[in-house]
Amino acid sequence: MPKKYVIFNVETFNTWFNDPHNEAVYAHAGIFLRLDKLSISHIQDYIVKCHGLVLDEWDFEDSIQDFYFKIRENWIAKINNSENI
Repeated sequence: MPKKYVIFNVETFNTWFNDPHNEAVYAHAGIFLRLDKLSISHIQDYIVKCHGLVLDEWDFEDSIQDFYFKIRENWIAKINNSENI
């Protein structure tokens, strides 16, 4: 069983999202912190391409949903911090 605290780590997700070699089609630095662009499919892509897991083999649906909101909270905090500089 993969360790959920490793997979569902916001900073790891952010690092993967911004990596130009993350093998993702739609997750890239150009849309980082764009809340209107963030989607569940980015998280699914991250789980598959960063952690090498097959989504159908795990019951991650609730964890993915929770992780989506944690990422949004993190991105909102980053946006607010950059606006206050």
